[in-house]
Order: sequence, then structure tokens, then C-alpha cells
Amino acid sequence: MILCVFGMSAFVHAGSVVSIVDRRDTNHLVTVHFINVGQGDATFIDYGDYEILIDAGTRENGETVINYIQQYVNGKIELVIATHPDADHIAGLISVLNTFVVEQILYNGESKDTQTFRDAYNAAIAEDDCLITIAKNDVIHIDDNVVLQILSPEHTNADTNENSIIAILQYDEVSVLLPGDMGSNEEQDLMHSFFDIDVLKAPHHGSKYSANTEFLHRVKPEHIIISAGANNIYDHPHSDALQRFFDIGTVVYGTFKDGNVVMSTDGISYHIDAETKLTIEDGGDSEARVTVTEKF
Repeated sequence: MILCVFGMSAFVHAGSVVSIVDRRDTNHLVTVHFINVGQGDATFIDYGDYEILIDAGTRENGETVINYIQQYVNGKIELVIATHPDADHIAGLISVLNTFVVEQILYNGESKDTQTFRDAYNAAIAEDDCLITIAKNDVIHIDDNVVLQILSPEHTNADTNENSIIAILQYDEVSVLLPGDMGSNEEQDLMHSFFDIDVLKAPHHGSKYSANTEFLHRVKPEHIIISAGANNIYDHPHSDALQRFFDIGTVVYGTFKDGNVVMSTDGISYHIDAETKLTIEDGGDSEARVTVTEKF
């Protein structure tokens, strides 16, 4: 039995997360589901009977995530990633962990003095025989040709967002970058680790201060998916960020327009199930920086 911990003092296995599953059907599709959880993040990756959940939105969206992924989960979820301890990313994981058997939980090593974090911690340690691991630039081999690369910031930042776990899904010729709430500091910190990708989940819900021009020219995404709530108080996505996306010629979709957005790929080509291409009019413009007290 492996002792599980989540951000508290006890044994933690740091680094070298490796999950290898034998897949003989090389034509199997990988699907990436950008789940509509309003102003939050939840991304679900499905490859045969191997499933990964990255974040799960706010507490009230936990059931939304459960109801959505239960049709795809085959027995257990192999990997849950909590990108960072903000409530709009980990609060929904509480009910997910209470519902599904989870084999591994990967997090960034940070704790937070909130009820949300304490509840998430309790849900995590309640998982029997579950490995809780601090992300340290791991490579997870799902199959010979399906790999999840994990990036961690090289320097700890005061801003929790800037310590987000970053995941890059690579299936043969197709790649997807999932950066949590990464901002400009983390972008610069890890610039040397980025490369051309096909699909980008917009960092930090398309905030004004993320996805700078240098980063975008480095990764050159063909499509960007923004997870954000309609008419949210943060002006996500911000019109400045949208303009940077359009300047590099990318096509942008948003969960606040299309609801759940699903990408599927056979490793050679990919398809995105979405209809409404965003325009600059979909961006928020407020210059006011809003501070909200967590109430979870």
C-alpha cells in the first residue's frame, strides 16, 4: 500500500511519474474534452481505457464534470492533475475524488489556507492505494506513441497562477498544450521548453496578462480553446489577448460560446467539435483589476 498525501506533511514521492499502458490499436482516437465549467478549467483526456482529468472547475461544477466524464471512465481514472490550488481549478475535484477511484494525483506541491484546499486534501487522502506526486518535469508514457509531458516552473513564484503545472499531450504528429493559469512570468521561465503545437488551451482563461507575443510565436497554435464563463467579472477572455491570438492567424473557440468543446485525433490529423469562432467583440476590456475573496 502506498501512503497518499496532498500538500501536507507526510511522505511524498517527488518526480518520475510513469504510467505505461499497452495499446496495440495504433489507430485508436485520443479525445480531449474542454468541459464547460463556467469561469474555471476542466480538461478530460480519453484514450481507450486510460483517462486523465486536469482540474474540475469550481465546487458547484463538480457534478457537471462527474456527469460528463462518467460515460468515458472505464473503472477508474488513471491520472488526476491539479494544476494549482485555486478554487476554480480544484474545488470540483472534491466531488470527483469522492465519486471515482483514482490511481494517481499529480499536483504542484503548493498548499493554500482555504476550506477548498482542506476539503480537496481530505478527498485525496481518502483514495485507497492512490499515489500523490509533486510534478517535477515528468514524462508519462501512455503508449509508445501517446505521451504526456509535464512541465514545472524552474523558479517558485509568489503568484500561485505562475506555478501551474503545464501538460503537453503528444500523439504522433499532433500536440496539445494545456497550461493551467500560466502567466507571463512562467511563460518566460519555461520558454526554452515550448515548441510548435497544434492546439492550445488559452492560459489563465485568456487573461490580459497571459499568452504574450513571444510565447505565441514560439508555440504557433493553429487553434486556441478558451475556458471561461459568460460575462465574467474578470473580462476573460480579454480583448488584448484575443488580438494577440488573431495576430498570429489562429482560430479561437470558447466554452462560453459553444459549451463543451471536443478535440479528437488519430495522431495524424485532428478535428475540433465547435461552431462559433470568436471575434474581437467577444473580449472584455475593463482595466480594473478585480480581487475576489474565496468563499469556497
